[in-house]
Formats: sequence, structure tokens, C-alpha cells
Amino acid sequence: MDRGARLPEAVQAQLIHSELMLRYRTSFPGIIKSVVVENGALVGVDVTPAIAAVFNTGDEITYTKLPVLERIPVVFPRSNKSGFSLTIPIVEGDDCMIFCCDRSIDTWKLQGGVQPPVEPAQSRSYDLSDAVAYIAPVTSASKLTEYNGSAAELRNSDGTKKVSVSETEVKAVFGSAEVTLNATGIIASFSGGSVNITSSAIILTKGGSSIMMDIGEININSPSVKVNGTPIPA
Repeated sequence: MDRGARLPEAVQAQLIHSELMLRYRTSFPGIIKSVVVENGALVGVDVTPAIAAVFNTGDEITYTKLPVLERIPVVFPRSNKSGFSLTIPIVEGDDCMIFCCDRSIDTWKLQGGVQPPVEPAQSRSYDLSDAVAYIAPVTSASKLTEYNGSAAELRNSDGTKKVSVSETEVKAVFGSAEVTLNATGIIASFSGGSVNITSSAIILTKGGSSIMMDIGEININSPSVKVNGTPIPA
């Protein structure tokens, strides 16, 4: 049989393969519809998939919106054993990336540890039921501005409030107020604002570093203030 005679079977096989592959969901962007919090605990998020499903019948291609994914786990940098987490506020309309696990994770979500798939005889694979969400703006409209390529930062979108850690310094910024800690000392700038210090005791000792402040006023509320061991009268 020549190639021309085999072509219809090859096309049909390709259509079947394409249809099967279109049923799998690996990763795609989504939009946060709601945040599920119960008794102060983050349960998960409801997410609207941002990419429609594709159906190819051979005669035509159609697109259908995928259903809202409900209460899916949120992935934050976290260590269950040490107890430390890095979280960010999640609000309706946030962009995210959805990843579908290659086997069912129902039992694992409830119990943790090593678990068998819920359906071992015919495990579902890359199914919407087994999705997790990574919170991350991914569109051009929500791209991160004022990106710092030389420091790790915890910041808001426009960079007016941030903590920046680089090889040479740690800087905290809150609007016009800045505090920088480096090898030579602490530099604080409050653009004419005031510093209010309340403490049971304040002790300043001379060392190899220095503290420099560009501020308009310092208010100290403490019964004991010492500089290099010498009390300063109130």
C-alpha cells in the first residue's frame, strides 16, 4: 500500500492523538476569583482559568471556558518543619499560574506524607482536580516595574515600600523615609520628619560603626539614657 492509501489512517490517528493530548492540563495562567480563609487559616483560592479549552472534532475547532477551580492550594515559600513562611496578600483579580499534578493529590492534601493516588487502578493524570496555584503577575499589564537586579526585595508594586538586601547593605524604604544598614554603620533619612523612641533604657556605646540621621526632630521617652556609659540628664 502506498503512502497515499495510508494517509487517511495516519490523519485519523493524529486526530485521536491530538484529542487525547488536549484533554491534559499541565500549566496555564489564571485569575483569582476569591480567597478562601476559614478560622484565620488560608484554605486555598478559587481561580478562573485564563485560557479556554480547545476542542478539535476534525471538522472544526471550538473554544470553551474551563470551569472555576475551587479551593485549590496556594504555593508560598514555606518550611513545614522550621515553621517559617513568606506570604503575600492575595486579592480578587490577582494573576496566578496553575500547575496540574501528574497524579491525584486528594489524600496527600488531607494527610501529607507519601500517599498513593486516590484512583490507583486508573489514576487521573494532569487533571484540573489536582491543580495548585502560584501567585505571580505574568501579563504585560501587570509587569513588575523598578526591578532591582542586584538585591533580593520584599516590596510593593511601585517600590515605594520595600526591604532590600544586597551584598553590601540592607535598606528599608517607606515612602520618603529610608534606613540603610551597611558595614560602616546605619544611615537614616526621614526628610524632615521625626524619630520617636520609647524604651525603659537606651544605651549608646562607641564602636567601629556610626549612626547618621537626617531628620528634623528626635523625641526620646526613657527614664535612662547613657552614651558611652555616661548618663544624660532628662
